[in-house]
Amino acid sequence: IAALIEGEGEPNSVFVANVGDSRCYRYSEKSGLEQLSEDDSTHSKQVGEISDSASSIEDVLENKEAAEAFRHRNIIANCLGQLNSNRINVVNHDLNKNDIVFVCSDGVHDNLTREEITNILAENSKSSPREISEALIEASSKRMADGTFRSKDDDTSVVVIKNN
Repeated sequence: IAALIEGEGEPNSVFVANVGDSRCYRYSEKSGLEQLSEDDSTHSKQVGEISDSASSIEDVLENKEAAEAFRHRNIIANCLGQLNSNRINVVNHDLNKNDIVFVCSDGVHDNLTREEITNILAENSKSSPREISEALIEASSKRMADGTFRSKDDDTSVVVIKNN
């Protein structure tokens, strides 16, 4: 969940509350892509580092520990409805004019590299939130269909907020 809080003048704020493996990101032309949410997967730190940079299966298989973490990237340690799940990650970040904030399911962030997401946002930064969502979903769907090691058949949901 992300909520844009608008006030008098700059900057506005975004509050992010998350549980599970959906992510919230902020993109600005000046500082690029930043993950605002915290992953609740059992191997989130390792998988994040691997997933953000791996472009081939060889990149993952070079390190046995990394390969094992990547294979288990879907195991989440905290989710809504889970017994003893009482930790919700909540953060607040300032937003500058033209920042883009989006929440996406793992079907998007697992299928696309950080660089691919950044490029899509840069190419579509002047587009509407709907067009940005569609571009991310289209790229993720193409990856799902290509059968490469990154392809993961999963839901692809995106919600975009632009701070105009």
